[in-house]
Formats: sequence, C-alpha cells, structure tokens
Amino acid sequence: MWHENFDYGDQKGIVIGSGATAIALVPAMAKEAAKVTMLQRSPSYVVSRPGEDDSANWLRPFYLKNWSNFSFAGAISYFNCIS
Repeated sequence: MWHENFDYGDQKGIVIGSGATAIALVPAMAKEAAKVTMLQRSPSYVVSRPGEDDSANWLRPFYLKNWSNFSFAGAISYFNCIS
C-alpha cells in the first residue's frame, strides 16, 4: 500500500512494472529521490507527438465544411448505382 505522506526524498527506490502508473510515477519520484530504478519485463515505447498533424493539415481542404449538406441516403444511392 502506498501512503501519500511517505517521504522518499534522498532515498533509493525501485518501481516494478512499466505501465501507465510507472510512466507517471517514475519521473515524479526522480525529482526528489536520490535514485529511482524501474524494473520491467518488456520495454514500453513512448514517443512524443507533434503539436500539429501534418497529414491532417494537408487533408483539411478536402474535408466537408458543413456536414449538414451531406446526405447519407444520397451517398448510399450513389454508391449503389456505381457498383
């Protein structure tokens, strides 16, 4: 059980696992603890995402501006006619 008032400052600690909790816990502990080690069976890969999606920005001019003008019934009829 983890006690919220546990003082791990200037102590060595180990975190077993690499899930979401460990991803959030290890950097927070590393700010205060003398040493933090994360023990894991298989690696987790975490990548940072860019602030903007270049692919989405490129496709944006082709998006429908107003979905209220789109008729699913009309689209279905059109696709039934061409198939």
